[in-house]
Amino acid sequence: MNDQDACPNTEANAVVDENGCSYDQQDEDGDGVPNGDDLCLETPTGEPVDSNGCSNSQRDADGDGILNTEDNCPNVINGEQKNNDNDDLGDVCDPDDDNDTVEDGLDNCPFTANTDQTNDNDSDGLGDICDPNDDNDAINDYV
Repeated sequence: MNDQDACPNTEANAVVDENGCSYDQQDEDGDGVPNGDDLCLETPTGEPVDSNGCSNSQRDADGDGILNTEDNCPNVINGEQKNNDNDDLGDVCDPDDDNDTVEDGLDNCPFTANTDQTNDNDSDGLGDICDPNDDNDAINDYV
């Protein structure tokens, strides 16, 4: 009956569900995007969606399984969400992972704050502050 038909403009002879909707018209989450085109089938009620049927709270731009709203590096895959310096920027997209003002590519201790890049007693490229054996004598410094 038309007054009970949720999809009154269904094409003739289309296979429909109990609401009178063809597969292309079905919209389980009520976001206005048919299930066949909806990449986010469980949109929270009332949240605006993009053409794929995804709201801001459902987007995962880099496809790492972590929603953009929770991802500390939303445009680069980083499923582990490592953040050495706790600056809300994931290590994979943070140019200075220890916040010592020396960029990682130039830093001889990229995960340990170390502004003095000259202290490398054994010249192995690893700063003394983070080198477990800074004199290369085969015995770790802590021993």
